Amino acid sequence: MIELALAMVGGRGHCGCGTCLAGVLACAALFGLYRCTRIRCRDCPGAKWILGLIGSDKFSDITLLIIVHDVKFAGDFNRLRVRVTAGDHQVLTAKSNMNAFLQPVSIFIEQGCELLLFELVNRSGKQVLATLQLDPNDLVTGSEVMGFDERVYTMTPCHRGILQVRITLTVRSEEFEDSSPFMEMIHNIHEEDLGVGLMVQNELQAVYNKEHGYASSHLVNEEEARHLDQFALAIAACRGPVLLYGIWGRVENAFVAVVREPGQISFGIWKDESSYQSGKRPRERINVLKVVSVQPETSSEDCFLLNVMVARGVKKRYRFERVDRSRDVWVDLLTLVVDAVRRKRDEVLAKRRQERASTSRSNSHEHTPRAVEAMRQQIQNVEQTPAEHSGSPREQRRQRLQESRRFGNVSGTELST
Repeated sequence: MIELALAMVGGRGHCGCGTCLAGVLACAALFGLYRCTRIRCRDCPGAKWILGLIGSDKFSDITLLIIVHDVKFAGDFNRLRVRVTAGDHQVLTAKSNMNAFLQPVSIFIEQGCELLLFELVNRSGKQVLATLQLDPNDLVTGSEVMGFDERVYTMTPCHRGILQVRITLTVRSEEFEDSSPFMEMIHNIHEEDLGVGLMVQNELQAVYNKEHGYASSHLVNEEEARHLDQFALAIAACRGPVLLYGIWGRVENAFVAVVREPGQISFGIWKDESSYQSGKRPRERINVLKVVSVQPETSSEDCFLLNVMVARGVKKRYRFERVDRSRDVWVDLLTLVVDAVRRKRDEVLAKRRQERASTSRSNSHEHTPRAVEAMRQQIQNVEQTPAEHSGSPREQRRQRLQESRRFGNVSGTELST
């Protein structure tokens, strides 16, 4: 048997069986070598722990939350995308709107990753226009992320039609604990997307600094948080430029804002920001209590819908496209204001009902005994003056009918009991 196997390997078997077996063994050996080349030392059990212990790796596995705000450049390109690569992991943003992305992405950074690559690509993602290389060791130390907000980096152009490329980034850990006072405002609408929640907080912080004249880098302290008017801040944050979609697909520039008016909170649509600042009447005014819902549009990543109850059973839908902030930020801020207005309306109605109930109880306790006593006294006076019923029977019936209409069917005996 052994001699037969050696003969087959040596090629002395029938029909070249030895040659076929040698080819199979050679393919298996090549596949094994290929698999060995794919194996990394950190894939071995305990290797990451040892490399971290001896200080070879400065950080462990972590997930970064990156917000791509915008990309500014000199060139004739639009609807671009940003691709982020960290080792074998890669994410791609949606197409930009006038080079403003305002989109959060999450990417997993493995221990030992040496390069975090940002690429500005065309809408298909096949052509690279500019690149930016960051060292993860500058962003992560141990298990902590050295996060930052809206930092500007200069990218290296890779296409002759684009120059002076600058990208604005915000980097945080997905596990960060934010102690911002604005977290309390959005806890009811805070969704699972931490990036959107972070952008909403940044927008509220920027509006607060603008309203109070602080620098853009100012952060709200504990003293300011105690005196923070959350409702007024939410109203002030719901204003900005948008694109308004009309009939037959017409698109025009507009400026929207939530304003306080006597007796109500309104959502107004102006032609532009100058018309709003000058105090002109809005093109359309919508009572916030008539807003049924604010929702993102599924067919577009830049548009959101405002559904309004115009009359009983009649609804109207407004379609807007974001300009200066994320579509999801618009949706969350408007939802925050609508919910706050409804809560205040319910509180006012509940207070009025309570006041009316207390007033009616006090009136019944104070005035009812006096009225009954007055009726008893009048009936006694009538009973003590029988002469008034003298005359013809017809006149007596008329007097009794008037008395019954005046005092009702209550007799003196009934009142006394």
